[in-house]
Amino acid sequence: MLAEARPEKLFYFTGENVTGPVILSNPTKEAKSVQVRAWLEQGLDSKVGVQTKDVSVAANSSQTVTFTWPAKEVARYGQAMAVELVADGKVIASGGDYFSSADNVWRVGIAGGHPVAWTAEHV
Repeated sequence: MLAEARPEKLFYFTGENVTGPVILSNPTKEAKSVQVRAWLEQGLDSKVGVQTKDVSVAANSSQTVTFTWPAKEVARYGQAMAVELVADGKVIASGGDYFSSADNVWRVGIAGGHPVAWTAEHV
């Protein structure tokens, strides 16, 4: 059922809220209900801003569930948005993606050896 789970952007400026859509897909002939759990993973073992939403996805359809974390819960530099789908008390799928947050993109950007990587116009 989990088709995609990632933040809307790879980079957020300090003070921005983080928004992450979770796309659920149900290719079966009957509606499916799940609980979607989402949080920010920071450091090695910190779960911040845990949120849950109960969702029912109609047969042969998809649905987007959006989570938003306030800027005060977003750490500096790298972290991840993580998601689990729970049905009947069991985790049936998980996913997520990484993103960065800083006051300046160059604090987290990694420049490559290609000349384009050295110009601000292409960031």
